[in-house]
Amino acid sequence: MSNYNQYKDIFKTGYDFSGDDIQTHIQKLHELDQLLPPSSTFTMITNTLEGKYDFISKNFEYATGLKRQDFIDKGIPHYLSLIHPDEIQTWLGILQELMAYCTSVYSAEELNKLDFQFNYRLRIGNDTFINILENQVNLKADTDGKPVVGLGHFSVIGDGNPLPIRASVRYLNERKEYETVFDKTYGNLFLEDKISDRERDVIRLLAMGYDNQSIADNLFISAHTVKTHRKNLLNKTQSKNTAQLLVQCMREGLI
Repeated sequence: MSNYNQYKDIFKTGYDFSGDDIQTHIQKLHELDQLLPPSSTFTMITNTLEGKYDFISKNFEYATGLKRQDFIDKGIPHYLSLIHPDEIQTWLGILQELMAYCTSVYSAEELNKLDFQFNYRLRIGNDTFINILENQVNLKADTDGKPVVGLGHFSVIGDGNPLPIRASVRYLNERKEYETVFDKTYGNLFLEDKISDRERDVIRLLAMGYDNQSIADNLFISAHTVKTHRKNLLNKTQSKNTAQLLVQCMREGLI
């Protein structure tokens, strides 16, 4: 099954949608689009029923370097074809999981109060990718609350290198405040494949401000062994120093 067919299955619905209900949203976005300065963020209205984008802001080209008209003409299948091949199945799995979770926990009315966030890499050249952080809210849903038309806010983050793929859902509560109701990290190869249990212990103690000798005393190993672990960690994470190592580990959820 193709990636797009998997996508369609996730959002499959018998709902009949004419598109007239969101024309006011589209018009207001066009007006706002004329006022916003160039930036690394852009907005898109996603029509899952028809597999197209009803609106793409002009900042799309500034942020990504890609031609907006290509995505207007070719729609969602074209966008999916550019998500990193190592991440597309994870991303589709996230959509499936979020859909199953949210429709089982929340009523159709409550689903319209949810904000969905996830990240992935998008191809902008032959071997060049950018990191995208995507937020989606419902504009139109079917009678079961399943999204039909969504408003997406996209930000270019990081430097194009792989990041842990993380998904979260926030609910707009009665106080009109967003509270996190779902948060999960996927495909964390950095932790699973590279870092040993002992190295994780060293990182944890480094984050607490311990020096080599204190780490050695706590772990009942020599200071020389601690230095070896630290050197290996720098190499594995391609960090230049301990501060950079700790930042990377925080991104990965290790500390």
